[in-house]
Order: sequence, then C-alpha cells, then structure tokens
Amino acid sequence: MTSHVGKPFKTEELLVAIGEAVQGIGHFAGTAKVPVPEPQPADAPALDLPTIEKFRADSGEEMLQLLLETFMTEMVDKLERLAEIAHGPTSPETTKEAVRLVHSMKSSGAMAGAMKLSRTAKDVEKRLHDAGATLKEEELTSLQQMFSDYTNGLKEQGLVA
Repeated sequence: MTSHVGKPFKTEELLVAIGEAVQGIGHFAGTAKVPVPEPQPADAPALDLPTIEKFRADSGEEMLQLLLETFMTEMVDKLERLAEIAHGPTSPETTKEAVRLVHSMKSSGAMAGAMKLSRTAKDVEKRLHDAGATLKEEELTSLQQMFSDYTNGLKEQGLVA
C-alpha cells in the first residue's frame, strides 16, 4: 500500500482505502487490473448483491459487516445534514458542503453495493457543482428513499438486523 489517509480520518475513508488496497484499485492500482465499481444505470437495483459478494470474497465477512455498519451510520448522518441544508438558508458554503456530502455518498455507496443511490448522488453532485445550485427537496427525498430501499434490501438478505 503506497497511499495515504490523512488524520483526522473518518472510518468510512479508511474502509474505502483498505478496500481499494485489497482490491488493487484507486490510488493503489499498481499493476492490478480490478476495476472500480461504476454506478449502474438509474434502473439499477437498490442493493447490488454482486458488489457485496465481491467485497466479502476480497475482504472477509468481518470487513463486510464493518463496511455496512459504517456506511449505514454515516449515511444517516449525511442525510440529516443534507436535510438541514435543504431546509435552511442557502449560501456558497452550504452548497460546497452539499457537494462534498453527495460526493462521499457516490463513492461509499458504490463500494457498499448501493448503486442506485450512488448514481443519484453522482447526478446531484454534478448538478450542484456545475450550476452552483442549491439542493432540491426532491433530490433529498430521492436519496432518502434510495437509502431506505437499500437498507430494506440488506435486511431481506439477512445482511443486517
């Protein structure tokens, strides 16, 4: 591993870095030829089981459970903050924060098998970044619903309680 995770780091960032190192992707690519999971088309399932199974095969059950737990906990926090941003006064700073939050949702969602959420976060990030716009209520609602669908999918598969 030749990359760097700066301190203070978030658990999610560390898990992403470890996952990339194990898979040989991201900053750790070297000679490995394992592609980064790409967000699927908008009609992708809320829970992408092949991504989950690939992570489990590469990293083990304990790391998978840590990834899912961390992703779900941090998504709740991010969605709460996005709700505050969407319902509060707008400024360039809140737009930048919203861009940062949905960017994080995009990458961590792809890694955790939440491909539909990841794709939507990518689209929201692009719109906010390119237009310097504010977060729309319907975007927030969509992200919340996709996270709920993902969580329900995990429960149906017995991956979380």
